[in-house]
Amino acid sequence: MIHLAVGALGGIISFFLGKGVIQMNGANLQGENRYFSIGSGVVGALVFTCLSRAYGGGELLSLICLSILLIASALTDIQGKLIPNAVIIVGIILGFVALGINPSLKPVEGLLGLLVLGSCFIALALITQEGLGMGDAKLIACMGLFIGLWEGLAAVLFATAFSGILGLGLIVIKGEGKKTTIPFAPFLLAGTMVVLLMK
Repeated sequence: MIHLAVGALGGIISFFLGKGVIQMNGANLQGENRYFSIGSGVVGALVFTCLSRAYGGGELLSLICLSILLIASALTDIQGKLIPNAVIIVGIILGFVALGINPSLKPVEGLLGLLVLGSCFIALALITQEGLGMGDAKLIACMGLFIGLWEGLAAVLFATAFSGILGLGLIVIKGEGKKTTIPFAPFLLAGTMVVLLMK
């Protein structure tokens, strides 16, 4: 029963996040935008349900905070190909709170994830001149704060593989150019979920 309640909570939060992102971009809730909100809710419900089946207590609360951050980032990235700094700042605040309530992650592991992943991927974003978006790099740093260096790195590797498969598919099937940009935050959400559910 608790899993259904947590899943319903995730669906509600994600639905309103989707709705808020649409309205933030000045669009109305008609047609495809309405399905965007509904789809957001479905994804949130699935994510929260899966996490509640695998985790409990403070660890679950910590990962729910991470999920909200990743879902919000994915939605803004899909709609505007941008992850606002406000989302990152909230994510960092939630990450430090999570360090205090997650008994399975030592604070030093979270800080190491934040600093190492953050510095490496921000440098990569600067070197590639936004081949990797700066918002994505900051989001990866936040992920490290929540789940540590090695799990954060594994999530990025999965995300890269998933986005590469989609990109290759777009080139082969639709003839998209190599410079076509694909929002990366949804893949970071997917990669993180794979890592968390494999534990």
